Amino acid sequence: MKAPGKSIKLHPGAFSGPPYEEGALSDAAVQTEYHKDMKGNDLSAEIVPHLALVAEGALMFIDEKLDKQFQKYMDRGRYADAIRLWHISQPMAAAVWKVTWHMSYQLDIITFLGPKEFAKALEEWLAEQELPVNNVYATTPELLGRQLSYRPDIIRVYDPFPDHQLMYGPRGRLINNVDQLGF
Repeated sequence: MKAPGKSIKLHPGAFSGPPYEEGALSDAAVQTEYHKDMKGNDLSAEIVPHLALVAEGALMFIDEKLDKQFQKYMDRGRYADAIRLWHISQPMAAAVWKVTWHMSYQLDIITFLGPKEFAKALEEWLAEQELPVNNVYATTPELLGRQLSYRPDIIRVYDPFPDHQLMYGPRGRLINNVDQLGF
C-alpha cells in the first residue's frame, strides 16, 4: 500500500518485480522476500510427478499383416526398422500433450517388446514424432511392479493389458480410452 507522498519503485534489476515503497525494505530484504523458494538457482526442489504409459496397445499400434516382418526385424536386432512398422495413435498423442503441457506431469514410456536397444530406437522414433516424453525404457511387468516400491515419482502406470493390472498395486490403471490418461 502506498503511503501519501512517497514514490513507488521497482526492485533494481528486476524486469517485473513487485513494487515496494522507497526505503521500506532494503534490496537484500526484497531479494530474500521474493526469492525465498529459490535454492541453487532452482525455483523448486519438489519432485515432478511422472505418469508411465505402456507404448504398445495404448500409444502405438501395428497392423496384423506386419507382425511377421516386425518379428523378423526384432530377431535380427534391427530395432530402428522394427519400430518404423508401428504407427502412433493420434488421439493418444493429443492426450500425451494434454497431460504434459496442461497438467504438468512428466511422461515415461514403457515397452515390453524388447531389450534396451529397442527402447533406445523407440525413444529416437518418438523424438521424430515430436512427442514430449521424459524417459523411454524396456522392462517387464513383473520388474516394473517391483521397481514402483522405490520410485515415488511414478504416480500412475497406464497399461492396456488387463492381466498386468494387479502387478502395479494401487498405482496401476487399465487404459482403454484416451480420456483416462492423467486420471
